[in-house]
Amino acid sequence: MVELPTRTSPRQARSAKSLDLILDTAERLFHERGVVETSTVDVAAAAGVSVGRLYYWFPDKDAVTNAVMQRAEQRMREFFDGVVLADERSSTPELIDRMIPAAADFFRSHPGSLAVLMRGPVDPVDHGRSMCEYMESLAGRLVEARVPDLPTDERDLVARTITRIVVGMMTEYVHADEAAAALVLAELRYVLAAYLHSRYPGRRAAVWRDDDHTIRPSRPALGFDRAPRPVYPALGAYEALGTPADHGSGG
Repeated sequence: MVELPTRTSPRQARSAKSLDLILDTAERLFHERGVVETSTVDVAAAAGVSVGRLYYWFPDKDAVTNAVMQRAEQRMREFFDGVVLADERSSTPELIDRMIPAAADFFRSHPGSLAVLMRGPVDPVDHGRSMCEYMESLAGRLVEARVPDLPTDERDLVARTITRIVVGMMTEYVHADEAAAALVLAELRYVLAAYLHSRYPGRRAAVWRDDDHTIRPSRPALGFDRAPRPVYPALGAYEALGTPADHGSGG
């Protein structure tokens, strides 16, 4: 990562502003055009700086991309450590309700980082690997706090799965209009809630007493001394009544 000088002379302030402008522009172009389709010449032109000025900071596009991701990761750490981990006693649905808007706010401000994350598996240099590892570690801590004695391999697998789901759906979110974006976030709530509930239902969940469930849970999650609530809010009333087959046709 390019380290800015700590002194605040007018010249250094201008340099810091120029550097931020270049990184802001690169991130915007990664989002709008794609990482592969954006060149250093494109970034310089869109930022209104000379190519020589860009090369003063960054010798090539890899250096630009790496700096964009390191800056985004630093901001993500500052943002998420306070927001997501604020209440270790939150139920999983409450945690999801807090995490998803926080993730949406962050990636709406840093959409270019998602473009880099999505290219990680196919690019020669995975510039998003460090950010992805941070997201996985965050997800792993959250799951581990709610599922006692979770084996490390299982925790890491679940954390990777959560991270891939979030990155994929947030990529759709940042490209959507306002109405569609709200639907994406609502759907992400369902996906994460269903996945985590299927894997780690509470001890009082019916699945532990019914061997006919084809999707078997791994182990019970902590209940935090709260009564169980429907995992799927939109189906809450329907689940309380049971299926039509339980009550007959009504005719």
